[in-house]
Amino acid sequence: MTPRTLLATTVLSLLAVSTGSLAQTPVYQDGILSIPAGALLNASGQYYYKDIQLQADAAGRLKVLAASPRPLAYVDSVTPSVTETQDSRQVTLRIAGNKSVPCVALEPVAISRKADTFTLLVAETVQGPAESCIAVLAPFEITVPLDVSGLAAGSYKVVVNDEQTTFVLTKAPAAR
Repeated sequence: MTPRTLLATTVLSLLAVSTGSLAQTPVYQDGILSIPAGALLNASGQYYYKDIQLQADAAGRLKVLAASPRPLAYVDSVTPSVTETQDSRQVTLRIAGNKSVPCVALEPVAISRKADTFTLLVAETVQGPAESCIAVLAPFEITVPLDVSGLAAGSYKVVVNDEQTTFVLTKAPAAR
């Protein structure tokens, strides 16, 4: 099964894509759902897509009209930082790794949480067909906040591309 077919069959597994600026909103117009960016996680792998277009068939199943795959960046390390005070809790991840070449940028990070596991995908932009770039790894380091509001005290797993780590929340969430 191709990644494109997997996207069509498990489209509801799309992750939210976190951006430092205003996130673009999915738009449904003329029978087509346009999603600026999304990620797919399933048993066969992890995939990051841009410019996703979906259309419902006569049976109501979504069919992929277009989706531009993005390569995942190589992640060397993930270091969580937990700050807990009487009134708040914050978790940030320091993610370090390498882009495949210096001429590409990182896409906004896709973040999902299921039960006690956070999954993040760090992907790269792609070069245009006429672009060339020296083939050397380009180090990067980013900091990504995790939304831990409302989570119970306990241990949580974090998976970023192929790297894994854990963090512990020791305080119960603040009452509102």
